[in-house]
Amino acid sequence: MNVRRLRKPTIFGSYFRWALVATLIVGLPGCSGSSMGESKAVSSRVESAPEPEPERRPAAILAKWFENLPCPLPPPLPFVEGSSTLAVLPDTQVYTDRYPETFERQVRWIVEQKQTYDIRFVLHLGDMTERSSAREWQTAEKTMGLLDGVIPYAIATGNHDYEDKGWANTRRSPLSTHFPVAKMRKVGALGGTYNAGVLDNSYHLFSAGNRDWIALMLEWGPRRGVVDWANKVLQTYADRTAIVVTHAYLFHDNSRYDRIRDDQPWNPHHYPTAKLPGGVSDGEELWNDLISHHGNIAMVLCGHVLGDGAGYLASKGDVGNTVHQMLSNFQMMPGGGRGYMRLLELLPDGKTVQVKTYSPMLDDFMTDDQHQFVIELDVRLGRPCKNNQPCDPYADRKKTSGDGANEGG
Repeated sequence: MNVRRLRKPTIFGSYFRWALVATLIVGLPGCSGSSMGESKAVSSRVESAPEPEPERRPAAILAKWFENLPCPLPPPLPFVEGSSTLAVLPDTQVYTDRYPETFERQVRWIVEQKQTYDIRFVLHLGDMTERSSAREWQTAEKTMGLLDGVIPYAIATGNHDYEDKGWANTRRSPLSTHFPVAKMRKVGALGGTYNAGVLDNSYHLFSAGNRDWIALMLEWGPRRGVVDWANKVLQTYADRTAIVVTHAYLFHDNSRYDRIRDDQPWNPHHYPTAKLPGGVSDGEELWNDLISHHGNIAMVLCGHVLGDGAGYLASKGDVGNTVHQMLSNFQMMPGGGRGYMRLLELLPDGKTVQVKTYSPMLDDFMTDDQHQFVIELDVRLGRPCKNNQPCDPYADRKKTSGDGANEGG
């Protein structure tokens, strides 16, 4: 009879078994997960009390090694039957400049999946182009045109979408040439614009997820006159749940752009546009002058910011509504973004939204807590401003002489 003899355990084998037991009991160190509501600067990990001579314990040695390993990511959130979806395209500038096939892949996927995910609307967050060249705009027109007559869409302008090579030193943009207002009334559910015949500031009306919506698309660094107009539009449609889209609003540290801070690059006040008639508004100014006043605003969406290109902030408006403010931008990745975009899945209960980040090019979901999370809509419809009084958009701003005195319209 053959007898298999057990080998004497090695030191490494003993250490490994100790670490395995420790892992099964307490899990991988640092992999407890974090909340999207927390600042990225604050770790959600809880440090345990030090043990005596921890460096000599086998489990501690392996635990130290595991600290530098990435934590396992959760699986993609499953699509909930009966949900509707809003597709969000941030900063496609590198695609229109160098990788048009990636942009086309994104939009074709949206069209192909219209029925599967009940995609009701598409929102572009601005910076459609890199240098605002004729070639880039032709690519953008052709690609977004795949949605014509299939799914309505809306477009915000980014700082790269203005003439003179995208340097944001003028308010002239080719957007309305390639996406005429007359056409957008037919294919974009367009309700109106700030200036007749100019798409740079527009609002769009649609229904999705058992709600009637208004998408308010505001120009890069909105001027004072635009903010006044936006207040009136939101008052008029106070019975609709609102999404406000503007290119630069939230920074990647989960705070709004604020001109008084010196640690937030790419603020609209840092660009030549700020010296033009009407000036500009950054995130904090938009919050004080517009967003906080309207109980029907559910979300603010923006792009623009580099770094890790992700941010989230939930704030209470004047009438108690919760405003979910979200930054997404993937242009820093290889190939200008690897095809990633945002999907806002509106669940049948009418209040829950699953926020997802997906690339049709890679057929991949990013599931870390910056790119996959769940929010609940909490709006106050029919109450346009605090105490149902007319909005005073500049009540919270101390105006200085000459600031925005000449509105460019």
